[in-house]
Amino acid sequence: MIALLALIAYANSFPGAFIHDDIPIVRENPLVISGSVGRIFAADYWGEGAGSGLHRPLAILSYALNRRFFGETAAAFHAVNVLLHASVSVATYAALIAAGISGGVAWVAAALFAVHPLHTEVVDIVTGRAELLAALFVLLALGSALRRGRRHRLTCVACFALGLLSKESAATFPLLLAAVDLFGAKDVRAVLRERLRLYVSLALLGLAWLAYRKWGLLSGSLPPNAIYPIDNPLVLLGQVGRVLTLLKVQWLYLARLAAPLELNAIFIDTMIGPVTDPLGVPGLPLVAGFGALAAATVVGWRRRAEWSLGVVLYVLAFLATGNFLVLTTFLIAERFAYLPSVGFCLAVAAAAATVLARLRASTAARAGPALAAAALAVLGSRTLVRNRDFASPLSLWSAEVRSEPGNVRAQILVAGARLEAGDFAGTEAALRRGLELRPDFTETSLALGFFLLDRGRPLEAAQSFERVCGENPEGSPLAMSGMVRAFLDLGMVPQAEAWMAAIPAYCRHQPSYRDLEEHVRAAGGGGRQR
Repeated sequence: MIALLALIAYANSFPGAFIHDDIPIVRENPLVISGSVGRIFAADYWGEGAGSGLHRPLAILSYALNRRFFGETAAAFHAVNVLLHASVSVATYAALIAAGISGGVAWVAAALFAVHPLHTEVVDIVTGRAELLAALFVLLALGSALRRGRRHRLTCVACFALGLLSKESAATFPLLLAAVDLFGAKDVRAVLRERLRLYVSLALLGLAWLAYRKWGLLSGSLPPNAIYPIDNPLVLLGQVGRVLTLLKVQWLYLARLAAPLELNAIFIDTMIGPVTDPLGVPGLPLVAGFGALAAATVVGWRRRAEWSLGVVLYVLAFLATGNFLVLTTFLIAERFAYLPSVGFCLAVAAAAATVLARLRASTAARAGPALAAAALAVLGSRTLVRNRDFASPLSLWSAEVRSEPGNVRAQILVAGARLEAGDFAGTEAALRRGLELRPDFTETSLALGFFLLDRGRPLEAAQSFERVCGENPEGSPLAMSGMVRAFLDLGMVPQAEAWMAAIPAYCRHQPSYRDLEEHVRAAGGGGRQR
């Protein structure tokens, strides 16, 4: 029934489409098209030599196998995503049962997870596969660890390894297991003695994974200057501001989990609104509200209330993607809540069961199923409506603009979708609207500059690139290369040579730089390029 609910909730999401990151990571990725297993496991998530700091080879391997056995259409990839989500939903139920959660609560929690509309971004965008695989292996690892026997311990460690190779969010698994162990323990020391070998194995595996990412493969993580304040305003805040803003972000997550009326696939700083004053609004209410929730959770934990376990699992699952430990490219994204929402659904189902238990047995017997059915119907209906936005890139990003007209990133993505559809007037209109919204946001000027170059308007393109270089005193390699192309198109070779020389040295190993250098040398008659 849980699997069926998941399939029904996404029944109208076909055939699906390649959207945004799906194009470079899935549709046009050489590793997916013809890469060997060895190359896939040695490569960056964004491609060989990308240096993004991300390593998700199992996700890439799944795309390659998907393409080989089921074809290259978006529908084939999307179908596997839907089946994976149904599997994660069933694994949620199995893991909660193994954790000792009562059957009715576990079933309702898994059913809510199966139909929740916040998961549409993960299921309906192909690259959500990384979230799906990581959650699946974490839940399988949890279910295996809670069963006795050496075979189950080995399965647990293997699933943890597969989760780490799917996405970084799986790194929270040992903490999730510890929470479940401590929640049900009558003798904590006895549990720790029994689990010691497993915990040591998980710790060693986690350390080996971190070491391989840092020294054996990627030589570091995402560089700090790759995080833009528009996407993650924490980079501009002090410690107090970071904590308060993270509390607000968690409030936004909880609000969308509890009442998913408005959903967004992309957020910017104006939608988040950083908080810096702990005694103001909303700083003080946030601190007071989450403080009260923490106190209630401690009381519930001591009484072995199942809803308190859900709260703890929710918090722990967010440690990897919630910007609590390390800053990520984006401060908030609905896909980050996929695994944490297991804890949320458990908390809601268990809290409802606690309230119903206070009623007369006959009343609870009638009200419980009716309440669950109503919640599933409302959430499932919202999921079916939201699925339609993912029919194409243009429909999704247009929905984002309607929801948040000031979202400059959504405007850029609308422009890209219109460009792919051949609507050049609509592309330029969307980019210029983005410039009106945020004149200082250089990505819009870059996108407009390259669009104008391709449309044969090099003088206007040069003006757009010059705006980028003016905003950034150190210059932008992309804008500089655009200036080179623009001056070449204008026949102004000396100016093109000057901009070519200004491109930073660290870019000069890239094939695109070498190609551009050859064009400049050819235009200058050779020998004049410095």
